[in-house]
Amino acid sequence: MIRVRVTTAEHEEFIRRAKENGYRSVSEFIRSLIADEPEETTSKKAIS
Repeated sequence: MIRVRVTTAEHEEFIRRAKENGYRSVSEFIRSLIADEPEETTSKKAIS
């Protein structure tokens, strides 16, 4: 689980983009962004 703090304006922008792209929720939209990431790129990233 990942929790991220965003401003109200940022949250509204996430909601807008999620709806524009046909997602039912911001969580679903973010999961799609992660799933679309090339495997090679994600394996090289370090989490700090």
